[in-house]
Amino acid sequence: MQLTPLRDDDLADYLSRRFSETGRKVDEALDLLLDFAAGHPQRAMLIAHYLWEHTDPGETADETSFAAAIEAVHDEVADQLASLWGGFDDSERRAIAAVAANPAGPLRKETLEPLGLPRATGRDALARLERAGHLLTDGEVVPVHRSTAGPLGGKRPPGADLNGTTVSSPRRQEIIGASAGGLPVLT
Repeated sequence: MQLTPLRDDDLADYLSRRFSETGRKVDEALDLLLDFAAGHPQRAMLIAHYLWEHTDPGETADETSFAAAIEAVHDEVADQLASLWGGFDDSERRAIAAVAANPAGPLRKETLEPLGLPRATGRDALARLERAGHLLTDGEVVPVHRSTAGPLGGKRPPGADLNGTTVSSPRRQEIIGASAGGLPVLT
């Protein structure tokens, strides 16, 4: 069964209510959580769980507690993500880097060229990844699995920063940088 992405409004209402019921507030970190989860049900659940754990009763979740939550999520899923990444061939890794660099146009010349990925190879790799359930398409290509806090398993996965192309958003890099040493990540 394929779940569709959760709507930000629904997730925000639910999380605000649940945090409030336990004497916590999620206000300051809510936008960070919503941006990072991107509607992914499991990702949203894991981040919210660890954000709640890193927010004391009577406190408000902030960027510091969010960074700690992301690090905890990373610790929980690092082996799974490293295994997943290891199962991709080189063209699939480069195609994922293209999606991360330009979700609206992963097959554009300016996206593929720095990655050394021919368009036909990228198209075939994206099709394989979509058939396997690793990518969704709805106007933009969206990775189903994302590294949640820096390099997988404490190391940069092969191809995560292919040919010097950083594939992480500046805001995400800023937040994650505190817990991941500021290295580029494949998201």
